[in-house]
Amino acid sequence: QTTPSSEYFAMSYGIGQGSKPEYTNYGGLKYEWNSKSRAFEFRWLSPLSFTEAVAILDGNNVLYTIGSREGEWTIEGIDWITGQSTFHYGLGKSQRFNPAGSALNIAPNGALDCACAGGLGLFRILPSPAKKTH
Repeated sequence: QTTPSSEYFAMSYGIGQGSKPEYTNYGGLKYEWNSKSRAFEFRWLSPLSFTEAVAILDGNNVLYTIGSREGEWTIEGIDWITGQSTFHYGLGKSQRFNPAGSALNIAPNGALDCACAGGLGLFRILPSPAKKTH
């Protein structure tokens, strides 16, 4: 019988620990394929928490993922070009917001849907209503 490496143990133990800052995963990378050099090129590194949710990119170059800030599950919006945070939305500290590998989906009206495995089921975050200007 073999013992898993410490890296494997830390990774598997850290998954789903967004409500525990001492075990939260941090960091996200973007590489792009350069067809001329036939190599991946580094673009950015984000210090934000990217939990195990599957990230999704919208038509406005915003990457959405579930993260964590100070023990609270969050929805993170990251600029796909620069890697900078565009917004975050606090969900709460309960494990019911644990994405457990589920994907976010973007509805036609811009709402974000997530099927969290922590007991809440499907939830939807509606986009902010447009401000009227006269």
